[in-house]
Amino acid sequence: MHKLTTVAGEVHLKRFPAAHDPTLKAWDAADQWLIDRVYDLVPQDQSILVLNDEFGALSTALSANYQITHWNDSLVSQLAMEKNLTLNGYQGVHFVPSTELPDGRKYHLILVRPSKNLRLLQYQLNQLSQVFSGVAIWVGEMQKHITSGLKQCLNAYLDELNPGRSERKARIITGILKNAPFEREETFRYFEYRDVKLANMANVFSSESIDIGARFFIEQFSRLPNAEHIADLGCGNGALSVFASQKLPNAQLTGFDESYMAVASAKETFARNQLTQGHFVVSNLLNEAEDETFDLILCNPPFHQQRRVTTDTARHMIKQAKFKLKPKGELWVVANRHLNYHIDMKRTFGNLETLNANPKFVVLRSQKR
Repeated sequence: MHKLTTVAGEVHLKRFPAAHDPTLKAWDAADQWLIDRVYDLVPQDQSILVLNDEFGALSTALSANYQITHWNDSLVSQLAMEKNLTLNGYQGVHFVPSTELPDGRKYHLILVRPSKNLRLLQYQLNQLSQVFSGVAIWVGEMQKHITSGLKQCLNAYLDELNPGRSERKARIITGILKNAPFEREETFRYFEYRDVKLANMANVFSSESIDIGARFFIEQFSRLPNAEHIADLGCGNGALSVFASQKLPNAQLTGFDESYMAVASAKETFARNQLTQGHFVVSNLLNEAEDETFDLILCNPPFHQQRRVTTDTARHMIKQAKFKLKPKGELWVVANRHLNYHIDMKRTFGNLETLNANPKFVVLRSQKR
């Protein structure tokens, strides 16, 4: 836990999930500058819409004196915010998942922390422009992450754009949401792979084509064991689930992902391909599996949390998979070779088999004995 000091006082904040590196904080200079600027310039008790508040630093620090709505695609960010609110004895922040629109209340200000995926920010600004044109927007970002793509996105949707000045290696870009007749962006985009139509909302990983790791993984599915109940852990748009269902049409399949947009996309993928045996759940890891156990768990784990490279999530996935597998159940993982997940799987399960490998990826299997 670290203490954030602002012009309005102190708040205690934790990262969730806890980082392997204990020196990492739940905020950066852009968060702190946005908080101080709001308290300096915005009358208290105003309604503020906050976008993409990764660990809830903005929402927590401002909630004591403002009416905060937090709009985000991440269940993990939602849980982080709730934990930090509780830690400081605050409450009352309204969370809206990215698959819904914020309500039509009159917002005094919109605060934005751009996600690494600029397609998500573009989608968010496009949706907001339909309802909240004319509202002031402050975009807080570290100077090193202000790219030409971010500038183009903001120029497309904001008037009176002011790049501000750099302070503490951060910058606050201000503007007004354009009053322009933008055509509402389609909820889903689609592409095909092996005669399967895959649906993708804005924040789905590799939303324009199937990623090469998943492709290599799917090539191994001819060797899938018979399974009555399969989990797709970190299901994304449901690509692995579709091809596993084709190989094992009688299996019950449940997909889990912490992204609201990923789960919505997986549901749409199954609907578009007229598949009925898939069930998809917004979940932090397998926490929403409750009493379910599985014969087979498929996993193409992430190794980034926003811009930070980390294997923390994948290691949690491997440990939890053993707990959620039935006896003789199997965990199949595809990963970049350099991440060395074979060490974690061998340590956790006591056994490991390399099913296939190429210069970049490896497909690993462990069995619960």
